[in-house]
Amino acid sequence: MVRRYLEAHCLGKTVAGAVVNQPACINVPPTAYGRCIAGATLEHVWRKGKLVMVDLSNQVSLIVHLALGGEVLLRDTADHDPARTQIVLTFADGTALHFHQLRLGNVHVYPTYHLATTRLGRLGADALDELPSVAGLQALYGASGKPIKVLLLEQTLICGIGNLYGDELLFGAGLHPERRGKTLTGEEFVRLREAIAETLNAALRSRTPEAPPYEPHVYGRTGEPCRACGCTIQRLRLNNRSAHLCPTCQPLG
Repeated sequence: MVRRYLEAHCLGKTVAGAVVNQPACINVPPTAYGRCIAGATLEHVWRKGKLVMVDLSNQVSLIVHLALGGEVLLRDTADHDPARTQIVLTFADGTALHFHQLRLGNVHVYPTYHLATTRLGRLGADALDELPSVAGLQALYGASGKPIKVLLLEQTLICGIGNLYGDELLFGAGLHPERRGKTLTGEEFVRLREAIAETLNAALRSRTPEAPPYEPHVYGRTGEPCRACGCTIQRLRLNNRSAHLCPTCQPLG
């Protein structure tokens, strides 16, 4: 949705400058950051996993990672609250692109020809656009002793699955988050692949104006009844991350 938004509203705009309120959100000093992008035009926007790349006319690219709930908004003014807005890109036409609430998020700048040497080059196949076959999923996850929820969040294997949708797709597949990759059967990998595709596409459809918002089945619903069976949703910890599940619909044994 971020890629679509930037593509629809920002392509063709020329950068006039940058206001950086939180230097931890960029990878070069603020003065150098502004010099790298000032005078360049936004030419192309593309995505892989959770990263959105913006290619500029001067062979420089921005890598946008919103992390824990950041937001991007094009406004008619550069006026903002420095406590809430970490970066503002001003455009020559007077509009400005605001990056809000970048909790652990960032907007880094790199020469376009160096993108493959950044974290972008370490990402696995995109879960939405390049989802591997069932056999491919078995090759990635099937020999591992790690919990399947942990494997789903490893962006070097498959990228684009976060904590929320990791919980949701495991519910859809009927798999307990603590199941080890090497214990999954062929039929369970079939269910897992179907659940990845169905969950991510349902979430994407829910972000369109005419659709109702996505309602999680398990994520964030600790203590509430499962909508499928009525059992109480549980929350557990896995590698310093949370996992939500229905113990009846997703048995461990």
